[in-house]
Amino acid sequence: NTRKAYVSDFALYKRFCEEAGYPTLSSDISTGIKSLKNYVRHLAENGYKKGSIKRKLSSISYFIDVAEIYNPIKSSKLFKEFVKTIINSKKYRTTTKQAPAFKLEKLNEFNQIEVKTIIEIRNSAIINLAFDTMLRASNIIDLEYSDLYGQEDNVVFVRFSKTDQSGEGSYHYI
Repeated sequence: NTRKAYVSDFALYKRFCEEAGYPTLSSDISTGIKSLKNYVRHLAENGYKKGSIKRKLSSISYFIDVAEIYNPIKSSKLFKEFVKTIINSKKYRTTTKQAPAFKLEKLNEFNQIEVKTIIEIRNSAIINLAFDTMLRASNIIDLEYSDLYGQEDNVVFVRFSKTDQSGEGSYHYI
């Protein structure tokens, strides 16, 4: 996933440079800094958040190091201050677009809707499972039938999650 992110981030930077008429990688220090500064400004103006901008710069930094040219992302205090100023600027700050909480009252309303087809039954089961276990969609997708234990146990075994990077797994009550 890290490699995919690096390639994707660098491809986005490359496309920006091509459209803006900047070289993607330049051994000329001032040209390299200019294109990176304009890219950071572009990202901030287009609503990218602080963490996303930092990650994209980290990806670009990797490729600059591979090219064995001057890397202002790592080496220039002025560039680091510029990035810090841009990403902390109120001018570019975006509001959180987090979905509102799906509360028990809404779940109860949802469960009052009559389900008729097998697809509706499946969708209802998935929503109730997600609510009960507080799992992310990616975890629910990864579940297999063998992960669901008998009715007397009322648990599901999750083999891997974002918060369980070591892959020890965890049980979630249903």
